[in-house]
Amino acid sequence: MPRARRDEAPAWIARAFSATKDFVDIGLGFLLAASAVTLLARSVVDFWQGVAGGRVSTIELLDRIDGMHLMAAISSCCDEETPRLRPSPPE
Repeated sequence: MPRARRDEAPAWIARAFSATKDFVDIGLGFLLAASAVTLLARSVVDFWQGVAGGRVSTIELLDRIDGMHLMAAISSCCDEETPRLRPSPPE
C-alpha cells in the first residue's frame, strides 16, 4: 500500500466519526428541545386547569420548571460557544 494512501485512512476515519458525532448531537438537541417544549406546554395547560379548578399543585409545577431548567442547562453546556468556568490560577 502506498504511503500517501496509508496517511489518508486515519484522516478519513476521523472525519467519519466527527460527522457521525455531529449528526447524533443535532438529533439529540432536537429531541431535547421538543421534550422541553412539550413539558412547558403541558405545564401551562395543567396550571390553568388547576387555577380554574381551585387546586394548583405548586410542588408539581416547581418540579416541572426545574426539569425544563435542567434541560436548558444540559443543552447549553454542550454548546461550543458557551464559555466554560475555569479554575482560578494559583496565586
